[in-house]
Amino acid sequence: MQSSWQTFGSWSAVSSAAISFVRGLLDITDAGRYLSMSDKGIRELIVRGELPYVQKVPGRSPYLLDLRDLDSWVEKNKRRP
Repeated sequence: MQSSWQTFGSWSAVSSAAISFVRGLLDITDAGRYLSMSDKGIRELIVRGELPYVQKVPGRSPYLLDLRDLDSWVEKNKRRP
């Protein structure tokens, strides 16, 4: 299995969340880049309860998503023939 760091290293541009990445938390934009989805798609997954999130101040701070949760979502949603 490819590690998250290797996946991050393959991005064509360094993300603005490089420091957050080290901690394992990404904002919605960077989570979208990581999963090749739009910000809206990430928000929909959050609203449907498919992706857990962290907020420093509930209802006011940006959503932060744990990289391990994103990897877990990918594993759960893989399609096999």
